[in-house]
Amino acid sequence: MPITDSTVIQLKLAQIEGRESAPAGCLTAMRLYHDLLLSMCDRLEFIADTLPVPVNITECQVVTQDLLPSMTASHQFEEDRFFMDARLVLKGGCALDDTIARLCEEHREDQFFAEEICEEIRGLILGGGQKNAEAMGYMLRGFFGQMRRHIAFERDFLYIPMTEKLIRL
Repeated sequence: MPITDSTVIQLKLAQIEGRESAPAGCLTAMRLYHDLLLSMCDRLEFIADTLPVPVNITECQVVTQDLLPSMTASHQFEEDRFFMDARLVLKGGCALDDTIARLCEEHREDQFFAEEICEEIRGLILGGGQKNAEAMGYMLRGFFGQMRRHIAFERDFLYIPMTEKLIRL
């Protein structure tokens, strides 16, 4: 199996998660998870940009192998650890709880969308999915655009405020 960006990031995350329990370690891991997901968005954008020409099979295989496990690991970490630390550090009350509940629901939607994306990309690999490259490109752009907005929101409203608050301690 080739070493990909996501493989390297996952190895770094395993090291961080294994030895860090303080909020600073949580923030480092969350940044790496965001980087991992943004890397997947870049890969999807590359695929979308190359349509309708024959797809890069290796790139498509990497995406179908890494997208769902990367998202699942990231979402699990957020829900089990990052959001808990955000509540402790930011002390946001009901408004923060509502925001976190919304982000968790977005995780479920993203997961379902990612499953559809992987199915479509597998169809491209097998040659049966290039009937409507424009629709496929639109689907990919909708997904990675949504993911980038989600990550930007988490960074702006959770990650950065947590970092700033911890620096002041």
